[in-house]
Amino acid sequence: MLDSRKVTASAPGKTILFGEHAVVYGKPAIAASVDKRAYVTISKRDDHLTHVTVGDLGVSGFLDLKDRTIQLENGSRIQRGILEYIMKALLKAETEDSVEVDVRLDIPIGAGLGSSAAVTVATIMAAASFNQITLTNETMANLAHQVELDVQGAASPIDTTLSTYGGVIYLSKEPQKLVKLDISKELPIVIGYTSTRGNTGELVEMVRQKKMQDPK
Repeated sequence: MLDSRKVTASAPGKTILFGEHAVVYGKPAIAASVDKRAYVTISKRDDHLTHVTVGDLGVSGFLDLKDRTIQLENGSRIQRGILEYIMKALLKAETEDSVEVDVRLDIPIGAGLGSSAAVTVATIMAAASFNQITLTNETMANLAHQVELDVQGAASPIDTTLSTYGGVIYLSKEPQKLVKLDISKELPIVIGYTSTRGNTGELVEMVRQKKMQDPK
């Protein structure tokens, strides 16, 4: 019998209002979700391959979830990074080979708006539903944070938490204590996008090196 399951999930991006980068080292921060999202659709394939398409970026590739390898089909070596987030997110949601993953982005990549977290959360959400696994928001946020740690080496839970819960949050010095701020009105925030892309992992590492050289 043909498996016709098809699941779509989405998650918002974010902006950090106060405490960017410092939040990685246990300092407090305030951040808000934004009205731009990542959409992930997962469906069954007839073969034994997992294929990912990120049409907005012109990136596609095959994932071997058993050997945990990526075969880039289209896109640059730098763009391959998004496939790593997706592969690790699929594994966290106990996905086996033979799925088609289609990603659509409203969020610009490399702009500091949490695109990787949104893709990761949306992938875990869609994959869990596809695999008929029930995850709490807390578990989903924790799994997504683990994915970012695996890919980036260092990451605050703030991006993945906002992509999971939405809203505006305060992150204290204790990472486990995330406080959702009760704000009833829409925040009139305008974010300018320069089209210049950055690499989160490289930026986090650069800040880490500077902190080691000059702790004060």
